[in-house]
Amino acid sequence: MHVAPGSITPMPGMMEYSFDVLFFDCPRAKEEKADYQREVISDMTRLALDLIAEVMNGNVLFNRDVELSGTSTIDPFVEDYSQVVTGVTLSLVLQVSYDWSACDIPADYAVGGNNTGGNGSRVGLVLKTNGTLNVVQSLLDLVEGTNINIEDLGDGRVRISATGGGGGGADWGSIGGNIEDQEDLIDLLATYATQTELTDSVDTLQTNIDAVADDLSNHESNTSNPHATTKDQVGLGNVDNTSDANKPISSATQTALNAKEPTITAGTTSQYYRGDKTFQTLDKSAVGLGNVVNTDTSTTTNITDSVNKRFVTDANLTTIGNQSGVNTGDETTASIQSKRPLKTINGISLEGTGNIVIASAGNQAFRTYGTGFTLAASSGDRWYVIQSGTNSGTESNVQVSAEFAMTFTEIRVRTTGTQSATGTLVFTLRKNGVDQFALIIAAGAAAGVYTATGSFSVVAGDLINFKIRNNATAISANIAQLSATYQ
Repeated sequence: MHVAPGSITPMPGMMEYSFDVLFFDCPRAKEEKADYQREVISDMTRLALDLIAEVMNGNVLFNRDVELSGTSTIDPFVEDYSQVVTGVTLSLVLQVSYDWSACDIPADYAVGGNNTGGNGSRVGLVLKTNGTLNVVQSLLDLVEGTNINIEDLGDGRVRISATGGGGGGADWGSIGGNIEDQEDLIDLLATYATQTELTDSVDTLQTNIDAVADDLSNHESNTSNPHATTKDQVGLGNVDNTSDANKPISSATQTALNAKEPTITAGTTSQYYRGDKTFQTLDKSAVGLGNVVNTDTSTTTNITDSVNKRFVTDANLTTIGNQSGVNTGDETTASIQSKRPLKTINGISLEGTGNIVIASAGNQAFRTYGTGFTLAASSGDRWYVIQSGTNSGTESNVQVSAEFAMTFTEIRVRTTGTQSATGTLVFTLRKNGVDQFALIIAAGAAAGVYTATGSFSVVAGDLINFKIRNNATAISANIAQLSATYQ
């Protein structure tokens, strides 16, 4: 059960409080969901009616000062809210007696005057009694009444309090005579429902709930289109109710079928279907072997010896096998060299066995020549192709793929001008976007040749390029040559 408070309405002699009380249960496994929903709604409705009876009868939770106002409603809900619960919502308004008495609350008053403690100037008060205005008063005289005490607090304030509470606190009198003579009471009691009427109302409500649940269950199990839904309503207005076997083919399909080959009349097992759409005899001419004699060549008697046809015997095959790869000694190294000259590598002949060791030809370098180039003041990183002065603000535009394995050992730079004294000039050799080693020309350095050594290896496919940065706040020295040495 969950109680949601609503509005609070002050009314003459009473206060009204509105509530929404939810009675619900979480789903549990059951074969027939409609049975479960009907059971939960029935149980929750009885709980709601028990709460209404408690308010009306004033048994335990409520006394007879609490009454129902207006008509209470019970609204079933099925699989609602975030927990997917089922139950009912009871909406009711409770009335509680309230006499609006302020006598239980101390009230302090301060009026400007002499000896009441106030220091302000006197003011005139117009008293209104029973809706009639009296003359303007300059002095307010307070007189105690029955069960009313007046106390001067001595600081310009007066406290008025009640000793009996609740407007005098008088008890109600008793009812004399016979109960049959209390017509007003009888008329009032007649406005309340009897126990039989409440029971009948509950039974009627339960019957209606059962009927709704039955209708819902029957509706869920009805597969004969109870709402008479049409194919247009479900977006299938152009679909015909035709079995697959009776569906016609489209015009496009028929056109495509018309262009197909008609039925082919079968030939014989010794024929084949030729490209001109005719059956032809399958013989050696048909397969391009018209000049081949159908002769058994396993014996020499079936072969006619001629200039271009020789029968090789097993003995002949043995002789040929023995001759293959045999050095008869009639050739020398000099004679072979004269017939098929062999070149040398660095003066080393290719004759003989073993490996030929090729000595290093020295360091090789990629170089940048020309009139040179400069970098702007505070240039940031600039990316340069390693073979030329081509540069870019994006590194991937200037990276060069190594064609073979090598090891870089040195960066060499020649400048033809003085580097600005406000910052250094830095050259960094990079592999695959990662710094390897750098050459730094100091701020204020004169023109000259500068080198920096390091070592890193690359394999074929690695990406190589220069990164150059001018840290000076003025234009860099002119760069006439830039090289990367490798082995």
